[in-house]
Amino acid sequence: MEQCWQSLGNLHAASDMISKSTEKMALHIRVDKLRKDGQTERVEVDGHDNPFLRSGTKVVDGYSRMLVTAVGKNKMSQKIHLHGELLNQFEKLTSVMGKFGHAVALLILLVMFSRLFSGKIFNDKGKKVIIGGEGMIVDVLVALVGIVATPAMIAATSAPEGLLLAVKMALAYSMKKMLNDNVVLRKPSLCDAIGSVTTICTNMTGSLTTDYKEVDKLRKDGQTERVEVDGHDNPFLRSGTKVVDGYSRMLVTAVGKNKMSQKIHLHGELLNQFEKLTSVMGKFGHAVALLILLVMFSRLFSGKIFNDKGKKVIIGGEGMIVDVLVALVGIVATPAMIAATSAPEGLLLAVKMALAYSMKKMLNDNVVLRKPSLCDAIGSVTTICTNMTGSLTTDYKEVNKFWLGLSSIEEVPSNLIAPTVLELLHQGIGLNTTQPPSRSLFKSPQNPTEKAIFDWAIRQMGMDIESLKRSCTILEIEPFSSENRQSGVLISKNGDNTIHVHRKGAPEVIIPLCSHYYETTGTVKVINKSARVLLDQILEGMAENGLRCIAFAHRKTSIRDYFTFSRQQLILLGLVGLKNSRRYGVTEVVEDCQRAGVNFRMITGNNILTARAIATKCGIIDANDQFGEVVEGVEFRNYTQEERMERVQNIRVMARATPLDKFLMVQCLKQKGHVVAVIGCGIGDVQALREANVGLCLGTQGADVAKACSDIVIQDKNLASVISILRWGRGIFESVQIYTQFLLTASFVALVTDFVMAISIGEPPNIDAVALVSAGKVPYPVLQLLWAKLVMGTLAALALIMKQPTEELMQRPPQGRNEPLMTNIMLRNIKVQALYQTTILLTIHFKGKSIFNVDPNAKGTLILNTYVLCQVFTIFNFEKNIFQDIRKRKLFWGIIGIILTLQVLMVEVLKRFADTARLDWGQWGTSIAIAAISLPISWIVKCISSLEKPFFSRPNWPKSKYKVE
Repeated sequence: MEQCWQSLGNLHAASDMISKSTEKMALHIRVDKLRKDGQTERVEVDGHDNPFLRSGTKVVDGYSRMLVTAVGKNKMSQKIHLHGELLNQFEKLTSVMGKFGHAVALLILLVMFSRLFSGKIFNDKGKKVIIGGEGMIVDVLVALVGIVATPAMIAATSAPEGLLLAVKMALAYSMKKMLNDNVVLRKPSLCDAIGSVTTICTNMTGSLTTDYKEVDKLRKDGQTERVEVDGHDNPFLRSGTKVVDGYSRMLVTAVGKNKMSQKIHLHGELLNQFEKLTSVMGKFGHAVALLILLVMFSRLFSGKIFNDKGKKVIIGGEGMIVDVLVALVGIVATPAMIAATSAPEGLLLAVKMALAYSMKKMLNDNVVLRKPSLCDAIGSVTTICTNMTGSLTTDYKEVNKFWLGLSSIEEVPSNLIAPTVLELLHQGIGLNTTQPPSRSLFKSPQNPTEKAIFDWAIRQMGMDIESLKRSCTILEIEPFSSENRQSGVLISKNGDNTIHVHRKGAPEVIIPLCSHYYETTGTVKVINKSARVLLDQILEGMAENGLRCIAFAHRKTSIRDYFTFSRQQLILLGLVGLKNSRRYGVTEVVEDCQRAGVNFRMITGNNILTARAIATKCGIIDANDQFGEVVEGVEFRNYTQEERMERVQNIRVMARATPLDKFLMVQCLKQKGHVVAVIGCGIGDVQALREANVGLCLGTQGADVAKACSDIVIQDKNLASVISILRWGRGIFESVQIYTQFLLTASFVALVTDFVMAISIGEPPNIDAVALVSAGKVPYPVLQLLWAKLVMGTLAALALIMKQPTEELMQRPPQGRNEPLMTNIMLRNIKVQALYQTTILLTIHFKGKSIFNVDPNAKGTLILNTYVLCQVFTIFNFEKNIFQDIRKRKLFWGIIGIILTLQVLMVEVLKRFADTARLDWGQWGTSIAIAAISLPISWIVKCISSLEKPFFSRPNWPKSKYKVE
């Protein structure tokens, strides 16, 4: 047997009974109890007079601990019978018919026996059966069997059992048909009642109005949106959807690998730009292929195509069928290869590799990136909004100051405090918590603020948990809320049955409710004007020292007076000042962000003086900041939309902020053009995390809903990880830009060279080595194509993408969120390198024999070799700082070595399989020299002044107030 807790709304699935308890708390509940006839009734269940619950019972009110006595086939719900008015009538009718049949059977039996004794029964030979007659024993036995059998059969079959069977068949058939109409009949015995309905009563929401659920729905791009789901216009839910409001019944259509969440695609602004660029390059390649096809066909019909023997290929000419077919294959193959391989699909591969590599590296730093598509947004962050507790300061708190009335506890020892006052303090600290009434109430709370005060009361104020447990009973708890910033508890003292009200919360909320205050001697004094001035000075002093203040108040009352007394009649017990230590390195993190053009803004629920003091120590504001940079949440909330938009740019600290204030701040910053990141871990941060461009959850102990709404989770609560995250976001964008320059240069050179070679007069249409560099699926020889694909795609991407971001990235402002991928500088570099490489390759093609003394067999190999080496030096041109620290770039130099080694093998060893020719030392030197010339060309071009504005107009991202060095 097992004990379990039952509370409001539970549907019990086993038969059990309420167990007795020694705890002084309510142990009775009201339930909808399931009777044996299948109906329910509202009853009260306790541990004495009515302790039993049957399976199917629903708790309506109260809570208690249950002892399970039966489960499975032994529970009471399995023994419930099918009943109903219609079935009852049929049972009565069956009973009446049965009794009538039994009476008929008895009458028949009596008549038959009278005939037997009167000699009116005959055997099968026509002789009378006489009891006691000679030789009549067998006939008498047969007659007796016949006399008894007939009435017995009539009695057994007189009841119309088919009536009940017919009713059950009708119920089963109707249930099946109604189920086809999406109607589930939970109580079959009510079918007769349904047919007798004369009035229908209904509510509005969900019946007369639409029945929908408001959910956070997961889109195909991995983002969430708030949508309404109903049974008509929008009936579908994908896996990962979180219900926000409402309820409904769902039909599961897919699980496992078939569910929609497994088919979510990776999207983001950066990937969208790459998809557009890939599409443009593909269309350009298709246009080039179509142009080549038209030119080649015009040459074929004009007789300018020659076979391998130098004869013209003429359509319809004698003996030219094979030559025409060969020419057609060559004409079609070259444009088809160009069209199929023109799109630089390696771009998308590079982005995904960059995202995967950065995610893995950030995971090593205890940073979990939940939405990879936001990497480009991370690099564009211009503002970080964070709360104070748990982010800028540690979770650990300790009581630094305590004032009892107007007396500091440091000046008056705690053992001199009046016992009555000390007892009231113990009650207000130990019982007024956010935890529910249970055994765990008397353990140390989980909330950091309450835990610090709780532990301090035990150590310094002598609070005895067991004594507090025995002396008081909790009657009602009012939990803390961010709107009223206070909590309360109503308790009964067991010794004298007196009722006490305890409240705690923000001093500016609690003190106005107090008309008196306690002194250390237990004397109660009025809070007059001078006392209020002193209290304000005490609070201001603690706030300026960065202490968070909590006020405690009390009032003795009675149940009768509890609902009538004014809250302004409370008596102030004391003021507690809590100190939060700043996280290690938080000032350096703020300074690094400001140098990188990223502003820190603090949004906290603490007092404005405390918030200002902590923000000054962290470097978010300084002593010379203007007055408008620190505001309270209520002030910001009461601004008009125009005023908020005007002042939000200069606000650095918001104190006494509610979740709505955080949301409004983030919303206004986004409307001003900022890319906003929010750091939070509590339920109050959820709205801001959702609204932000990037949501960060600091630590794994935060609220589940906050982690679910975050894009990034910093597991070790190290605020310095924010710098690493920003650096990686910027590094991804830079790496992808570098690889884009490389791939577009290689693709453009391949397309132009293929086009010129294909349409050059006097050359037979065949697929030469230069055509292979477009990296496609149709080329010949296959091995050259695969090698070119490997160089331009995988190996180059690994060399340019797989690297650590540099510190230089944090010395410049962030790129705009909508900043175009291609800039004027990138276009300049691509044009120069592509022009140089195309010129060299075409020169080798047309003048290779005269200038480089290359025979026709080795010309294609020299072109391929020069092209691959040019791409190697192009990597050097576009990559930065490759010679500064070679030990940190082992992967880069390893890939370069692999490319060079494999190129030598392709030319010198695999010439038969790769259809290449061996090159002599002079030709190798020529290829290397031609490729190396691109280095000084790139250096000269970089020295030439270039436009700083991108090729496409760049949006104005907000500048930091602080100077970026």
